[in-house]
Amino acid sequence: MRAMRDLTRAFLIVATLWMGSGCGRKDQPDPIKTAGTAKSTASIVGYWSGDLAVPGNSFRLGFDVLPGDGPQFKAALDSFDQGLRDWPATAIQEGDQVVLDVDLKQSGLAKFEGQLSADGQTLEGNWRQGAGTFPLTLELSDKAQVIKEATAPAALSPDELAQNKAAASSLSGTWAGALNAGGKELRIEFSITPNPDGTCSTAMKSLDQGGAAIPVKLTLLDQSEVTFDVPGIRGKFVGTYDAGGKIMDGLWTQGPANLPLVLEKK
Repeated sequence: MRAMRDLTRAFLIVATLWMGSGCGRKDQPDPIKTAGTAKSTASIVGYWSGDLAVPGNSFRLGFDVLPGDGPQFKAALDSFDQGLRDWPATAIQEGDQVVLDVDLKQSGLAKFEGQLSADGQTLEGNWRQGAGTFPLTLELSDKAQVIKEATAPAALSPDELAQNKAAASSLSGTWAGALNAGGKELRIEFSITPNPDGTCSTAMKSLDQGGAAIPVKLTLLDQSEVTFDVPGIRGKFVGTYDAGGKIMDGLWTQGPANLPLVLEKK
């Protein structure tokens, strides 16, 4: 039952970058500490990217910092592995000390607190969310290039490529179902879109939790076995495809939870 509660709380992708104890706390982040810091001539306006490593997972993050008023800047967060784009954030710079704040709604406040390098190219510090604190280094980057690399299709082995093309041929369309997570129903959709090269791309949505399009890394059809791998939320669906073409009957796993899931073609 505890695993079910954790799944219900952690499944909301736009509100969860880390699945673990304390991720739902709403503690107000500490104010930035600026006493004794040296002023930096470099501004943090620009696009900052880096990889956030948490237990059992890694997330590619980007912060777009825009001009603001004095030490305060407008900002937006991208969490590419979770389908989160342009999520509102704020930034404060006092000398070489920088704080990026993100209100993740149901999961409370998250904060990056770091120091700007002398050349203005690197922010090194810690990401705090709930009870977790994780080191994070952000680098000043080319926004278009970061987005292009982060959203590029996953490299597939020859077997995976064949199975992905089989999925494109047989499974294209939208498949819908519902998870029973601790007594709460969560409606799920997988939308499979064929590509010109014969492969397919898939996006997952949790309709009762904001409906953000979460990228599915692997979409495979091996004879009658279907696999959707969603590493951004540590989730995976493995099921059997009905020869009639209307049903996938299987199991959704996410963290410690294992839940039956039946998907029907819409």
